[in-house]
Amino acid sequence: MTYSADFRAQVIKSVKNKDMTIREACTFYNISKTALQRWLKNPTIKQTRDKPPSK
Repeated sequence: MTYSADFRAQVIKSVKNKDMTIREACTFYNISKTALQRWLKNPTIKQTRDKPPSK
């Protein structure tokens, strides 16, 4: 499942403005810590897979 760009921007803004810590944002928005760390590193939505199809 992919989260919308608007939702990602809202979460990133909350963390970058020091309104919330990463842990608080994950709990509040119900997302994983790994996902949020990935978004902070690169907020763009990927259009392709790194892995080829399995079948």
